Amino acid sequence: MAHAISRPKALLTAAALLTIVAVASGCTPGPQQPNGISTPILPAAAIKLRGGGVATVAVPYLPANFNPSVPSGANPVTQMVMQQVWPSAVVVDPTFNPVPTSSATPTSVFDSTELISISPQTVQYKIDTAAVWSDGTPVTASDLVYNWHEQLAYGGSLPFPGALAGYEDIASITGSDKGKLANVVFKHPYADWEGLFSDLVPAHVGNVIGWDGFTDGNVSDVVSAGPFAVASFVPGHELVLVRNKRWWGSTAHLNEIVFRVVRGDAAVWAGLEHGSLDVAMVPTSPSVPAAATAHDLTASTSLSPMLWQLCFNLSDAVVGRSVMRRALALSIDRSQLVDDTIGLADPGIPVAENRLFMQAAPGADLGAAQYSDVDLTTFASLMGTAGYKLSSDGYYDAAGTPLVLTITAPSGDPLVTSMESVLQAEMKAAGLTVVFDNVPLTKLLGSVLPNHSYEIALVPYYLPVYQSWTAPQYGTPDAPAAARAAADAAARAGFETTDVSDLTDHAIADLYSEAGAQLELPTARGLYNEINTLLWTDLPTIPLFQQPVTLVTTRALVNVEEGPTWAGMMWNAEDWGYAVNLPKESTSAG
Repeated sequence: MAHAISRPKALLTAAALLTIVAVASGCTPGPQQPNGISTPILPAAAIKLRGGGVATVAVPYLPANFNPSVPSGANPVTQMVMQQVWPSAVVVDPTFNPVPTSSATPTSVFDSTELISISPQTVQYKIDTAAVWSDGTPVTASDLVYNWHEQLAYGGSLPFPGALAGYEDIASITGSDKGKLANVVFKHPYADWEGLFSDLVPAHVGNVIGWDGFTDGNVSDVVSAGPFAVASFVPGHELVLVRNKRWWGSTAHLNEIVFRVVRGDAAVWAGLEHGSLDVAMVPTSPSVPAAATAHDLTASTSLSPMLWQLCFNLSDAVVGRSVMRRALALSIDRSQLVDDTIGLADPGIPVAENRLFMQAAPGADLGAAQYSDVDLTTFASLMGTAGYKLSSDGYYDAAGTPLVLTITAPSGDPLVTSMESVLQAEMKAAGLTVVFDNVPLTKLLGSVLPNHSYEIALVPYYLPVYQSWTAPQYGTPDAPAAARAAADAAARAGFETTDVSDLTDHAIADLYSEAGAQLELPTARGLYNEINTLLWTDLPTIPLFQQPVTLVTTRALVNVEEGPTWAGMMWNAEDWGYAVNLPKESTSAG
């Protein structure tokens, strides 16, 4: 049965219709690939795939808990492993389209996910009549109810606390048709409903061992309702997925997907070159295309959801003043910073202008002309307004007291070190004295930022697919307990997702509320762009760039493509396969 995601006809705008036409014609654009290196998803008619085979994926670690919705399991590797094991109502493809699965496997747990009413908002989930967990237990509406209740209990301690608002907005879930139909009714309109019910946990198991009971010691309890199932697990070494024998949909092309722990870039490259690895992420570099081609590999570089920003402590006596933040923004050449840092690895990296949208996401307004260039004339005027003047040594002071700015940044990261050098040089040219305080990333995210014990910080933020999930980053501050949980989650995940600048802008909070309830996508996107415009006025942060990622694969293994979520390349792994007649022109371009 074909899976459908739909809204009432009245909600289908011209933009939505254009998207549907593009998807139907197979003309959707690929993910943004800064340097033009690409591994295309090939049309089924273009190649012949042989059945079976094993693909081995390099990972830096293995899951300690198989549930991505508990703190110990909320990490990219766990999500990659479980993407093909536990079902999700919606999967987001590399072109930001919400789809349940790829076109090659039209059957999934959910035959349809449809917005059937807007007053009250009601989403109907139709579960395939043949859908069962790998132990034979039917998948039913009771699984959605269980996941709803547990998400309410745990959602605030996860790296994406913004998703919790959607579960909190659910008023009821009612099952019918022997549990194969679930109507989810919301108290208020919730626009990003497609982001809910990911990694559906089996209720009949969770009720026995607990939501957080799917640990590495209880692998036998990790039953599957996806194309693959966990077959074996050696902690710290290897995890094997095999075809799920109870899967009722189209059979995955591969027999097995192996996740193998490989640490260090040299070891990863050695595995790719010698054939013990088939899929791996490697540091982006101009030398990657040639190295890949020399060993019959393909390379694909795209922008990750990791957004580097300069973050200001608005409680600080110096940078807490708007005039100072505006002055500092005019002293930094962001384009030059990108060119001289990550641009050396990939010359096509664009400067980030939007804090809520990924660079290639539809609807993003990328304009911020007021801070596109260095303007030392206006900078000097603003510094004077702030009470600073150039002293005889060429640096700014206030009444003879030198102005010294401190930027706290992660230690041990070569990319950060290069950014520090460029920032220091650019700000020195403007007459600013800058010193750096380097601390471990876990300390930066877990205590320095949430405790506001910094002046300026160089911080990796995460850009979720759903813009409403950025509300905790720029909306009203969390309560102390929630803020502590969010800080712990950020430290574990390695990126920031909450408001650590101490920003309070009621206009932004109101716009988030309005946009989060707006079911018309173009209107909602316009509201989110208004938020970004206000953030350019408030300047709690200055966005720099999205960090690129490079995916290298064995050339014969096709249909492998990095996605925009934590699922990464696993979003469509049921489509991976080894080509029998791979055309020469599909070789990666350098």
